[in-house]
Amino acid sequence: MDEAAGTAVMLAVAVALVPAIVNMCDRTLARRRLPGRAARVPRRGGRVAPATARRLPRARTGHAGTASAAEWFDTIARGVRAGLPAVDAILAAAPPSAAAAEFLRGLAAGQPLHGALSSPDPAVAALGDCLHGGSLSPAAIDMAAASARAAGELRGEVQVAVSYARQSARFLTVLPFAMLVLAALLSGTARSGLSAPGPLACIMAGAAANIAGARWMNRIISSAVRPVPSDAMASVAESIAAHVTAGGTVTSALDALSQRHEPCAESGRLMRAGLPLEDAVRPIAVAGPGVARTIVQAHHDGLPLAPALRRLAAEMRTRRRDELLAAVRAIPARATVPLVLCVLPSFVLTAVVPLGLASFGAVRTPAA
Repeated sequence: MDEAAGTAVMLAVAVALVPAIVNMCDRTLARRRLPGRAARVPRRGGRVAPATARRLPRARTGHAGTASAAEWFDTIARGVRAGLPAVDAILAAAPPSAAAAEFLRGLAAGQPLHGALSSPDPAVAALGDCLHGGSLSPAAIDMAAASARAAGELRGEVQVAVSYARQSARFLTVLPFAMLVLAALLSGTARSGLSAPGPLACIMAGAAANIAGARWMNRIISSAVRPVPSDAMASVAESIAAHVTAGGTVTSALDALSQRHEPCAESGRLMRAGLPLEDAVRPIAVAGPGVARTIVQAHHDGLPLAPALRRLAAEMRTRRRDELLAAVRAIPARATVPLVLCVLPSFVLTAVVPLGLASFGAVRTPAA
């Protein structure tokens, strides 16, 4: 009976400590996610091209990995306003990511600046949207910096909020096995009794339920922050606005986006073919009616296109932010189903029933 009483006391203490441990893990993970470290410029052999005889600056650390992108844009804009050529202004700024650092190495080696338009890095591609006629527009770069800063703040909020749910789910799925291992280490009766067929069958069933519950909760968390088409269309609106601010036209902006967004490529081909604007932007309207409608209305009303697209992108991002935060707040309610159907039964099958059977077997053996 002493073994059974000790096991029961240990389980009661562990269950009482679960909320405090979960909160501690949540705060620790949140603090780790807030700083966010951007990639440093990899050091490779060879020197910078003679035309730019200076070492490329290291990548900076920023909030959620994107605040450094905003700083990058700010530094480039200051360089352009100071009268530096576009390439020199870019090379003087610390790149925000490894892909941006690779792009800078290409620039230092003499590659054309227009290669930014096809870069997979969002910050480099956004810088390419600010390019027109071989020169960069400081006003367009300021717009890119504001967009990067807003995206970084949103990503930081979502990461911290999701970290609570993800760390709690991870802890709850690990707890039954930790309890079982602790009981086996502290109790010789538990070690000998857990090898019986009954406890082993319970442990296997609990492990299966635990894995199913963990995967179920991870799917719920991942679906809450899954990208949606509105994210891409907000970026399209900002890219067109930046290109128009830099001095380009809608057609040239769509051509610049052709490698990143297929509807823009199709609309650009239709505009070059001479179709009316309403017909040419129909592929964009299928992907996102707001962008196409704003382009047509600004054209008909004779209003500046860039401010209208910027307002539209801000509205889309604000709406998306509200949707993301609402989805994150709903994670605990949605995770209740796998918690009740999988995680709690797993705890009972893995940490309670096997230890109870082992203790019961130890009590019956002397009596026999």
